[in-house]
Amino acid sequence: MSVSTAPAAITQLIALISAQSVAVSVDNFTFGIRQGEPQHDWPVDDGLYISQVSRQIQRAEMRGFSVGGMREDYVLQVNIGVFRGGDNVTDVEARVWSLINAIETAVSTNRSLNAAVVEAWAESSTVSSEWDPESVGRRAIATVGVHCWSFI
Repeated sequence: MSVSTAPAAITQLIALISAQSVAVSVDNFTFGIRQGEPQHDWPVDDGLYISQVSRQIQRAEMRGFSVGGMREDYVLQVNIGVFRGGDNVTDVEARVWSLINAIETAVSTNRSLNAAVVEAWAESSTVSSEWDPESVGRRAIATVGVHCWSFI
């Protein structure tokens, strides 16, 4: 069996998201993106990170014009966290939605993640916002699942 395409897909997804115009620090709120869960004191207000891959391997009936081979399907979970001081729900949620859109745009405009996979698409997202008592402000948290598949 060949090696998984997941590490290359993560690298390419981070590059594609980073190229989006909203993936920058705005209004003195710092932005960061990384592979792996950040440390507790990661010094960003708006952060994206990929720390989970849910993967399944199955036998492929056909691969090109030959019989056999393996196919992997996996979901890269992109986590988003946005913080704003005070209790302005509108601003914190608007920023988290703009970052969700950046992920979805990155994937929909480059479905192969720069040839790392056969196809990728954003398949799910969750959003919540809550009062952050430690920092006296509002935090919005989101996840976006990016489904990928490839032959291995």
